[in-house]
Order: sequence, then C-alpha cells, then structure tokens
Amino acid sequence: MVKGIFELLDNGIYRAYWRSHSAEEIQAYAEWLTEANSKLPVDSTMRILHNYREVGTPPFNRIKETINKFNLRPDVVLRIAHISDDISHQLILQNVTLVAGMNANRKFFKSSEEAKAIAWLLED
Repeated sequence: MVKGIFELLDNGIYRAYWRSHSAEEIQAYAEWLTEANSKLPVDSTMRILHNYREVGTPPFNRIKETINKFNLRPDVVLRIAHISDDISHQLILQNVTLVAGMNANRKFFKSSEEAKAIAWLLED
C-alpha cells in the first residue's frame, strides 16, 4: 500500500498528502503532527496543508479518531488549508471539528487552487 506523505516544506508549511484513510496512516499523521507541534516556539502559528486529491474525504469517524489522538499545545494557533474537490468535505470537517472541540482557522480549496491555498496559509 502506498503511504501518505507528511513533511515540513521549505516555506514552513506542514504538508499532509493523504493516500488512504487507514488506521495506520491516521496514527502516523497524529504522531507526526503532535511531534511537530511540540517543537514550535511559544505563541506561534502552525500552518498545515491537507491534500485529499487521491483519496477524497475521510469518513466522519476517522476524522474524529484522528483529532482525538492529537496532543496539541493551546498556545499554538492552527491555520489549516484543505484541498479537495469533494463538496461534502467542508461540511464533514466543520462538523467533526466542532464535535471534537478543535479550534482552527481553516479554509477549503479545490485541487486547481493549491497555489492559492499556500498563499493563504502564508498570510499573517
């Protein structure tokens, strides 16, 4: 099975390129994000680019499962851009993050708008 790519880009954006919604991939992502978050300076912003082009929207329960695995610092602001052509993606993510109590500044973009998503993430 092809694994997702979780990496820090040169511009400071944390990129999650999803290739499955398996429990193993979700666990790898949660560990990667928690570790990255723990290393950020106090009162900083963590910019995350989620790309779901290959796999579409994760199931509601998988998103909630992922969020519950995070150990994120409260002083770090999350700014998250989601790339997906699935219209239901936005509604699902908004609802599950509300249920899980995850506070993040997020915006949704189509596959053709990756450059726009990156520009938005890098705004102050």
